[in-house]
Amino acid sequence: MIVSKAETANDVAAWSGLSGGLDGISLVICDLWGVVHDGIELIDSAVAALQALYDSGLPHVLLTNAPRPRSYVIEQLQSMGMSEHLYQNLITSGSLSRALVRNDYVGKRCYHLGPASDGNLLDGLPVEMVESPAEADIILASGLDFREAEAHRLYLMEPAARRVPFICANPDRVVHVGDDLWLCPGLVADIYRKLGGPVIDTGKPAPAVLQACVNLLDLRCVKSHEVLMIGDGLMTDVLGANQFGARSLLITGGIHRAEFQTKADVGSCVSRDQFITMSQQNTAIPSAFMAKLKW
Repeated sequence: MIVSKAETANDVAAWSGLSGGLDGISLVICDLWGVVHDGIELIDSAVAALQALYDSGLPHVLLTNAPRPRSYVIEQLQSMGMSEHLYQNLITSGSLSRALVRNDYVGKRCYHLGPASDGNLLDGLPVEMVESPAEADIILASGLDFREAEAHRLYLMEPAARRVPFICANPDRVVHVGDDLWLCPGLVADIYRKLGGPVIDTGKPAPAVLQACVNLLDLRCVKSHEVLMIGDGLMTDVLGANQFGARSLLITGGIHRAEFQTKADVGSCVSRDQFITMSQQNTAIPSAFMAKLKW
């Protein structure tokens, strides 16, 4: 149930469970990393919430900024012990990146920014792989080449000046793997934008990614305000929902856990200004929040 409902558009409601917030919702889109699992293990209360959602008959889609093909993420969820029916409807930013390259960049010279372990993102793509950004017609980013994001600035000045498209297969800035914090290519994409280069996000917050979830289930009659986006990222999940016109539920125990701390458990509405103070963000405000996803 909802502890309290936001009385005005400037309030952010603190929810004690998902079940009380589904009035008027026709589709739930749920992030994976930081909401359903921590990169290592499933989060039991979140899996139980997905099961209850499935039992209710309300459509849901899992949407992840993982820069991997859908099949890889399915294997990961299987290894963690998730039941197949819960991930039947799954979209990954990696698969969307691959579709974009196949549609728009056949035969182009492609530089892969990221570790060799992300090679399954590239398998079978109709492009010519090159060894440096200076040789590339497109850059496909799944990770970082250097330990620090800022180290990429000089590296990418030349392709940015040539307006080489930077396809960001994971727009996240950081992600927790257990208790460790890993940097993501969204940080490099921010630098590339500042250099004047064009960035194409194939994950959240791009509104087209949320639209892909609607299209996946052929829910053409669903209005944007009937969609609920659940995620732990203000600048990806929540911003994407804001731009799409959807409602959003922020899970504060994810990547923003240090900012919210115990404030995530407050049992009342929080004003927009209070939320900004808590989150240190002012560009993406959710409809509601809870510490971790539960039914």
